[in-house]
Amino acid sequence: MKQPANKHLIVVCISVAMMSLVGGARIGIMQRMDGWWMDFSFSTYVLRMVFPFILTYVFLWLNLLNGFLKIGQWTINLESTGVRIVLNLFAFLVLHMLMDSLLHAFEADLPIGPRSLIRSIIGNAMLVAGILVISWIYRLIDRNHQISLANSQLKAENEKSKYEALKAQINPHFFFNSLYAVTGLIDKNPEEAKSFIREMSDVFRYALENGKEDLVLLASELNFAHVYIKLFKTRFPDSITFEVSVADIAKRQNLPSFSIQLLLENAVKHNQFDQSNPLHIKIFDQDGFLVIENSLRPRPVEKSSEIGLFNLNQRYIHLSKQEIVIRKLENSFIVNLPLIDHERNDH
Repeated sequence: MKQPANKHLIVVCISVAMMSLVGGARIGIMQRMDGWWMDFSFSTYVLRMVFPFILTYVFLWLNLLNGFLKIGQWTINLESTGVRIVLNLFAFLVLHMLMDSLLHAFEADLPIGPRSLIRSIIGNAMLVAGILVISWIYRLIDRNHQISLANSQLKAENEKSKYEALKAQINPHFFFNSLYAVTGLIDKNPEEAKSFIREMSDVFRYALENGKEDLVLLASELNFAHVYIKLFKTRFPDSITFEVSVADIAKRQNLPSFSIQLLLENAVKHNQFDQSNPLHIKIFDQDGFLVIENSLRPRPVEKSSEIGLFNLNQRYIHLSKQEIVIRKLENSFIVNLPLIDHERNDH
């Protein structure tokens, strides 16, 4: 597992702290034990101060390493508890013997004997125990951090996958309904069918150019809506009215691609209308929202699954942490789409 970039700095800081706290404290304590009061030489002072630093540094690195340690032809599995215990004992004995030898080499009159040896071993063992506790706490925090990071990455990938699936559900729905519309017109009016196909080509071109975009300008989406509604007006002459009143400043905002197309399609699909009772559709901006309102005369028997609106709302949550607002009144169905500032919701 990859280690944090600042691990070396953390190890050094802890080692310096242990050197200051433990080294200084041990010098003061040892000067007073058993009536032993003497001034250490500079070399002894340095050794007793530096030794806690070396001990802390070595044991922290030894217990914070993960994976495998390769020494020549030997590969050591550091994830094994038994291996770590052996390495810690070996490192403790080597460092203790080295420290003891250096101290007696520089200070011939230092106390020698079983009591002094036991005291030294106990003191160093307590220091190592403290270091092991610190390394265990650090490993626990680091592991929790890595797990949290991995979970965040998995969650982001999952949300992206779900979002792509939502877009995939919308686009095929759009293409199949457009093809269905032209088949109903070919036999009735070939000339209008030709015009319809030309307009369909504009719609398909827009779909190809913007199908992979998460956000599109409202101005582009409105231009597409005008072309798209022509397809329905051709198929249902004098049965649909379409009114757009959107400020120029709002047209520079963004919204998920094909949002308006979905709502226009739903209005046509789920309502009954004819020349005597046309379907009225209005689009306008209001308080940071794009409002799409259509007259409501639900088709009998048919019940909407509302999967399209659910998917659209999920796209809004993914892109801007906002939700659409749906209102169903006695004679009208209204959907408020939040307008998104692309600079603040850059994906």
